[in-house]
Amino acid sequence: MPPSVTGLPERRTDLDWIRVAVFSGLIFYHVGLLYAPWSPYFMKSAYSHKAVEVLLLLTHPWRMSLLFLISGASTRFMSDRRTPGKLGGERSLRLLPPLLLGFVLFIPLQHYFTLLKTTPYEASYFEFLRDFFLAPKHELIIRGQRFAMPVYGHLWFVLYLWAYTVVLCALLFLARSRFAWVERAVTGVLRGPWLLVLPLAFCLVLRVALYPDLGFTLKFYNDWYAHAVSFAMFVLGFLIAKSERAWDDMVRLRWPALGLATVAFLFYADLALTNGGVSEPIESANPAMHLVYSIEQWAAVVALLGFGRLHLRRDGKVLRYLNSGVFTYYIVHQAALLLCLYWLAPFGLHPGVEATLIVIVTFAVCFVSYELVRRVGWLRLLFGQRYRARKPAPWRPPVLAAETAV
Repeated sequence: MPPSVTGLPERRTDLDWIRVAVFSGLIFYHVGLLYAPWSPYFMKSAYSHKAVEVLLLLTHPWRMSLLFLISGASTRFMSDRRTPGKLGGERSLRLLPPLLLGFVLFIPLQHYFTLLKTTPYEASYFEFLRDFFLAPKHELIIRGQRFAMPVYGHLWFVLYLWAYTVVLCALLFLARSRFAWVERAVTGVLRGPWLLVLPLAFCLVLRVALYPDLGFTLKFYNDWYAHAVSFAMFVLGFLIAKSERAWDDMVRLRWPALGLATVAFLFYADLALTNGGVSEPIESANPAMHLVYSIEQWAAVVALLGFGRLHLRRDGKVLRYLNSGVFTYYIVHQAALLLCLYWLAPFGLHPGVEATLIVIVTFAVCFVSYELVRRVGWLRLLFGQRYRARKPAPWRPPVLAAETAV
């Protein structure tokens, strides 16, 4: 197992704050997808606007890369006091129950209401559950049309993260003595401006070489471009997590990285508006979009980590509460916002009012869900929280009334 680097804490408040912000931002991002012309959602609002699409491009290239990098760094902090087997077991206990819950409850629920709104499907929910779990090739045929039913939906991140953790634990088990050397080698190469340049070039190579032919599928067995990028970010986070020099370099590079990310976003948005969106055929046909996407993808990560390292040092009850609850919010939010749209759509509300209500209701549902979940041991396990069985209060002898009058 790689040795600890002395002088660095086992928990980073800046990474906790960024993780909370990015996961919370996913709610706004997914609400935005209801109104974006290129949205992959089957259920969408009756309103759409290209301006929403441009706003989504602010985070589209980098948000998941950042989450995988932070997850890799968190795994590195956990690895110091655990064997590879124990690390893999603990991570599996945190990640697999929510994934199973999503497959059994949340994904079927949101897909059922999507079919009711977008197709002539009229079966009951219990009939749909039968079809969802037993349909050949996990496809539903409605009046001659085939509809693929997602297995893990927006929880693809959880499945990918679990798989990457298992692979990493296997590597640690097989070659634990060499990871310290790999850490030193990687952090030795990624020094100064190379921390910005080399990963950016790596992202660009993957984008040019793999994306045009493979694209994003979000099917675990056939999503090789996403695996190449996401696993690389996960491993990079693991390797640089304990390098004080790497984090100091991010602080020094924060302004150049922010400038690069801003310029890349402006060009990316302009190309998207000019060419009609950011669908895979459009992006694959425009090499310039690969360049600006890759620049924004890594430069934004460096900028956010640099500014976070410098300014997000405040710890406290608020951060611990948010950091504990944000994963539950992530599990619940998409089903909540899609069901909210399903119920609001018939009213024909102004798009601004409709979107605002969806955001408010989604956060409210997530808040109530977390408040319920965190009080019940077995529910905590299903929603990605650490299991804490409530201990009965220790018995004390009753106090007589005469004794209280002393």
